[in-house]
Amino acid sequence: MVAKDSAEVIDVSDFFPNACDDLSEISWGHAVNSKDLLEKSIKDDGIMMLEADVLSGHLEGESSDDAPCSIMAHSPATTSDISLEVWIRRVIDANQNGKKKGAKLDFKDEDILEASLEILKSRSDEITFPLWLNADILKGPHDSPAKPIDADKFLKLCSENFPKVVMPVVWNYGMHHVSDAHAIYINMM
Repeated sequence: MVAKDSAEVIDVSDFFPNACDDLSEISWGHAVNSKDLLEKSIKDDGIMMLEADVLSGHLEGESSDDAPCSIMAHSPATTSDISLEVWIRRVIDANQNGKKKGAKLDFKDEDILEASLEILKSRSDEITFPLWLNADILKGPHDSPAKPIDADKFLKLCSENFPKVVMPVVWNYGMHHVSDAHAIYINMM
């Protein structure tokens, strides 16, 4: 199953046929935002999908005067030991060498979105695994300090670059108990 261009989507149920009858069987590696966690997650045959966060920042050892790049980190971090470019290349390599790993990228920073999608698009012929693009695009409950990414911009850029990719729609939120009062946010989706 090879993606011929960025328009082709690799379905999770096709890629992981053992879970096609029950997608809750898909196992996740969460916050795979460092070289070490990426390598451990790739080696772990129990992990099927790798979730990682993309934001604007600097690689460890770089000067903050250097132009920021797409790094793998979750705010409030502003540095990482791995860039998106290296991260996606490693996931591609793992899949080409017999590992089966899908990826979900959670964009935390609107400023780096276009550059990040360009990195992914430049590798689209090699992305032969499920790729999900995600961002908090709706304002959620409890006055989350995070500003949502502009929904129109995110959806437009993703659909232009990856027309059939999975884009889970989510809102940002503070850490509180979820109740029926949150129905308004669910209905917005």
